[in-house]
Amino acid sequence: MLKQRVITAVILAAVFFAALFALPPAYFAALTLVALMTAVYEWAKLAGLQAAASLGAAGGALLLGGALLLTTGFSAARGFPEAPVLALCGAASAFWIVVAPLWLFRGWPTRHPAGMTALGVIAVLALWMGMVQLQARSPWLLLAVMMVVWIADTAAYFTGRKFGRRKLLHDQSRQVVGGRVRRTALRVRVCDAAVVLRRWRRTRRSRARWWPRSR
Repeated sequence: MLKQRVITAVILAAVFFAALFALPPAYFAALTLVALMTAVYEWAKLAGLQAAASLGAAGGALLLGGALLLTTGFSAARGFPEAPVLALCGAASAFWIVVAPLWLFRGWPTRHPAGMTALGVIAVLALWMGMVQLQARSPWLLLAVMMVVWIADTAAYFTGRKFGRRKLLHDQSRQVVGGRVRRTALRVRVCDAAVVLRRWRRTRRSRARWWPRSR
């Protein structure tokens, strides 16, 4: 099992690195948008939708992401404008930081597949927007953020196998719990990094306007 995971990770990493460093931001955005629709599909199935409805949700999310890419003023130099980044990534971060922990702690039932799927679409599109925003600024910046998550994820996995004695959630498997934690960490960190980057660039432009460099 571990061997298959390692082989799969190596193959996917090679494809991801090639896209990360070789593709311009617009093409990287289009490729990652299509790839992340598998996450929307899986989320919709976990929410309780049938396969056909899950495909429809993924298709709708694909169209929505394409509309964001084409109509919000995306550019290769600066990525998305500030307003959609703050709105989408801010909403997703608030969900993962505030709502999701309460949801798991209180054991709230998930009785509305359509609503759960809508949350998934927002979360996945926010992850996609954050990744595109960081890659447009610098591929190395996105790689650094993702490596923080990968290292923490790997350390948590092997630490749990070696020293773990009690499951965090007794009614779910380790794979489900671990997957939720990994996805939460990645989405929050990527979105937060994109928001911080946007704020930093705006502050830098403001300072350059008021305190020009001496010639």
